[in-house]
Amino acid sequence: MVGFMAVSAALTDLNKVKAGELKSRLRSVEEDLSKNLANRHQLRRAAELTATELEQIQTKGIHLAKSLTVLSARADGLEARLKQLREEEAEKSAAMAKRKSQFVATTGALQRMARAPISTLVALPQSHNNTIRSALLLRAVIPKLQREATDLAEELKILAALQAEIAEEKKSLAQTLIRLDRKKRALSALSAKKITLLEKTQTAKQRAAKRAALLSTRAGNIRDLLQELSKQRSKSVLLKGNFRRQRSDSTANVPDDRRLEIAPSTWWRGSSPDPGNIIVSFGDKMPNGTFSKGIYIKTRSSVPVVAPVKGRVVFAGVFRGYGNLIIIELPNKDHALLAGMARVTTGIGDEVLAGEPLGEMAPSFDKPPKLYFELRRQGRPINPLPPSAEHRNKVRG
Repeated sequence: MVGFMAVSAALTDLNKVKAGELKSRLRSVEEDLSKNLANRHQLRRAAELTATELEQIQTKGIHLAKSLTVLSARADGLEARLKQLREEEAEKSAAMAKRKSQFVATTGALQRMARAPISTLVALPQSHNNTIRSALLLRAVIPKLQREATDLAEELKILAALQAEIAEEKKSLAQTLIRLDRKKRALSALSAKKITLLEKTQTAKQRAAKRAALLSTRAGNIRDLLQELSKQRSKSVLLKGNFRRQRSDSTANVPDDRRLEIAPSTWWRGSSPDPGNIIVSFGDKMPNGTFSKGIYIKTRSSVPVVAPVKGRVVFAGVFRGYGNLIIIELPNKDHALLAGMARVTTGIGDEVLAGEPLGEMAPSFDKPPKLYFELRRQGRPINPLPPSAEHRNKVRG
């Protein structure tokens, strides 16, 4: 009996020890869970702050890009005005030089005649009638010369005013270019900040970028690439955009070359990715004999390229024949293609807003850079701009 009680007591003590250990483990687990929960809250809060900051960067980027657009247009206008003024100055200077030469020659002849004695005029190898006639003609020229002298003085005033206007326009252009450079640097800093923030959540996007790079090597052309991207498309829902969907594509089965003639552009409600002049329109014949499937826009050096409408970036990288290429999937599953940028500041998977900067054109000092803009529906190119906008922005000559 005594032995049984001793065993029972020992078991009780053992159970107490085990219970204590279990309680200790439970407390440890609860503490770990609490820390884990706190960490999750911190991570969620950090993610929310990052998302908020990215939204603010998007908004600031759009405003900066708009300011750059206005300043670029002003700089273009000032440069065109300066060119016109300089041409006028050159024409007026040449005309004045010619008139001045004629004026000097005529007045010189009069002065020589005035200084010559009568005996010299009589001794000239011509008849007296011709001598008298020459004198009368030169005398009649004097009022005309006086008028020309007055006109010449007025022309000099106009030329001086023109030169003053040129100096003022040059000053205004210099100030505009300084502001333009300041805005560009602000946008570059904003883009760098955006990239830094996005690097915190880049794991999934890096995988997507690797897949896109692999697809770009496998795809033979843009249509193949779009088909591959469609297969890889994420099931997440895009934001509703600025587009009016059509129930059917009446030109879906039309061959590409014929489709270029149809140019169904009236559905487009987006904007141009750059405010420059269109130098090649949709359907224009190219030097290699093919027809342009998009538009080429002449831009200023180092200007930002913005999203023409909101959507999701499904490709951002180098593609054969295009250089740096960005493909945006639009809410109606159409695709906008942008190429020709020197630098890309967006990544695959980014949901971009209309007007948000996507990249930057190359700095150029000898010839202006060109941006290529193309829209595709079901893999086929369609005109990205309505006829009115195309006519308004088309470069003449």
